[in-house]
Amino acid sequence: MRSRRRSSGLTLVELMIGILVGMILMSAVISVYVASIRSNTAVLTMAQLNHEVRSVAEVVANDIRRAGFDNVTSTRTLADLQNDYDRIAVSSTGDCVRFGYNRSVAALESFGFRWVEGADGIGVVEMKVAADDTSCDSWGSSNSAALTDERRVDITEFRLSTSDPSLVPQDGQGSRCFNLALRGAGEEIPELDQWSWVADDPGAAAFPCDRADLGTSGASPEPVAKTQHGDLLVEHRQLFLTVTGQATNPAGQAGTGQPLETTITTEIRIPNNRRLLATVSP
Repeated sequence: MRSRRRSSGLTLVELMIGILVGMILMSAVISVYVASIRSNTAVLTMAQLNHEVRSVAEVVANDIRRAGFDNVTSTRTLADLQNDYDRIAVSSTGDCVRFGYNRSVAALESFGFRWVEGADGIGVVEMKVAADDTSCDSWGSSNSAALTDERRVDITEFRLSTSDPSLVPQDGQGSRCFNLALRGAGEEIPELDQWSWVADDPGAAAFPCDRADLGTSGASPEPVAKTQHGDLLVEHRQLFLTVTGQATNPAGQAGTGQPLETTITTEIRIPNNRRLLATVSP
């Protein structure tokens, strides 16, 4: 009789276990691949977000630094007040600024930047170029263009201040108003704090020379109280710009599901000083 060889193979249980192990390994490989793709996407989105926010800050800062320039700036004396371009107006909320400079060496031109809420509640920074001297309150819709792309970045904060918001005004960081009449009052030049002052609040939007209590008895600091009507004031202007942006791309999410965010603070020193005569109420 012929001997029959027993056929060997995998049982159904062994086959099912093998398939399960293979599926687990495949799931692990796919998970690692997806995590790598998400990580790379987040890195690229963050780099793009940093570029967008930094570009906005640089454009705004570079343009504001031109404020006060005109074709005869180099021939002006310290006491010459005739400069139609030296005005800088920051809104009380700090999210809008208007200023002027002589771009065409012909006519008065004003420029500006502001934050507005665009479509779907996404924040946008706009730039204004006009041939008039309007304020933030009368911005209008003409000669205006968006600097940021709503599809890429949501600007959640755009704020300008005349003093460093992280320091108290007494530290001297920010726009400073000099009273030249007080500087020449004695034989020796007094200390800086005796003839100049900075903004009265950290993160203030108003410039120091525009204080309403000039010449008021008991006002602080002391140079404000000593200021008389017609004193020559020179304002050295320094702005602090803070821009915060979030990625609007759904792929740009942090590990917690929150959108990626970045903040840039830029110090803006304006070369052209403002000169004015103090106006003290009787």
